[in-house]
Amino acid sequence: MIFLSNRTEKTDNSGHYRVRRADWAKDEAHIKAIRHEVFVVEQNVPESLEWDGLDAQCRHILVADGDHRPVATGRLDTRGKIGRMAVLSTHRQRGAGSLILNALLVWAQEAGLTECYLHAQTHALAFYHRHGFMEEGFVFYEAGIPHLTMRRPAANPILALLDSRQERFQGFLRLLRMSRREISIDAPIPDFGAGPVDALFTEIKRLAQQNREPAIRILTQPEAVRDRSFAPLLALARRLPSHIGIRCPAPEDQLSRDHWIIGDHRHWIHVPDPDRLTGQLALESPELALPAVHRFHARWDRALADPEFYDWSL
Repeated sequence: MIFLSNRTEKTDNSGHYRVRRADWAKDEAHIKAIRHEVFVVEQNVPESLEWDGLDAQCRHILVADGDHRPVATGRLDTRGKIGRMAVLSTHRQRGAGSLILNALLVWAQEAGLTECYLHAQTHALAFYHRHGFMEEGFVFYEAGIPHLTMRRPAANPILALLDSRQERFQGFLRLLRMSRREISIDAPIPDFGAGPVDALFTEIKRLAQQNREPAIRILTQPEAVRDRSFAPLLALARRLPSHIGIRCPAPEDQLSRDHWIIGDHRHWIHVPDPDRLTGQLALESPELALPAVHRFHARWDRALADPEFYDWSL
């Protein structure tokens, strides 16, 4: 969903929803009706907590269905806090929440905010991960509901330097969580950084299992399988051979030490030398990712299907 700075209304790609910037003075009744249904009725949030007196100072988004009935809303305050994200139950899992969040992020950038944050209900963490938010701190409770604080830059693309193995790990995890369809990994000896590898393999497995076509493609040297840290990924590839492909670079491509990880043709990590603590992360940047995508496709087409990847003892 792309919002233009000189427009206040736009229809989503499916044509099912219309998204607009609301005027609290004019749209108060619509906004309150949605939030009352979601928070007060469904989640038993007390009225005194829901209506905090800040709405008149906030920016609000309204999403309407094909019959022009308001079905979802959210708000942004002057400090960059996104909140009161509410979608009527009959319209969940259909993209309305993403439309709200994207619209608020664009509005935040136009307002000159560099960062946005929110208090996410813990059951919704995966949704916010997909939009580039990262959690911080510890679980806390609002209205008896567990929450975590999450943050991200207001602007797209999200760019970051990876100057430690911990940052490399967090960057890869973030890229995986934001990807929905495929991951391409081009790494002679994969080094995903320092962190709980189970979290990475959980996300890789999710991607592999939710797509019918091959979703994970890995270019790596045969000696990579001798590293025990690679064993869980190799085992997963053996269980899901139609979803995970592993090839060895062609001889002319084996001198490169670059690590490239590309998600959905729009997110990427580049580590020029895995032995040095330098690298870059770019999220929501399809234009910047395009050269890396072309490079990977060419190398993949030249690559060899080495049986050693599948015959090696775990």
